[in-house]
Amino acid sequence: YISGHPLDEYRFEMDSFCNSAVADLNDLEMLSAKNEVKVGGIITAIAHRTTKTGKPFGTITLEDYGGSFTFFLFGDDYLAHKQFMEGGWFIFVSGRAANRRWGNQELEFKITKVELLSELRNKRSKGIQISVDLEDINEAMIMELDNLCQTFKGDCKVQLMITDKT
Repeated sequence: YISGHPLDEYRFEMDSFCNSAVADLNDLEMLSAKNEVKVGGIITAIAHRTTKTGKPFGTITLEDYGGSFTFFLFGDDYLAHKQFMEGGWFIFVSGRAANRRWGNQELEFKITKVELLSELRNKRSKGIQISVDLEDINEAMIMELDNLCQTFKGDCKVQLMITDKT
């Protein structure tokens, strides 16, 4: 990308809420140790199809800064998540590596939840913590923090952590 990656707008969400990169989904053995895998990215390809027996299924290709992965959604999983299957959308996917339900017992990535990256900050942020060294606190800093809190009111808690290095 010439002018920056499309995910740059969601850098905070990617850094704060994801615990894996999309490319990690290609190594499900490694991810099987994690209880929940959380990745985010942009949908670069989608397909809505029908199996030979007439059942709907779909694929979503998700890309982040370092790679891509294609999810295959069948049955109830497809029906539950198909509203997120739009090219160019920015999504956050939670799931886990689990044994397949049928056929051989290979690992597959099982999606448990899909959310829009644009809504993630408001849904999952509980607050902000500001760490300040005791020596750095002065009246100007207190006035500036108060001004910022008054100007940018919101629903998140602000916690001031004062440390003393002495």
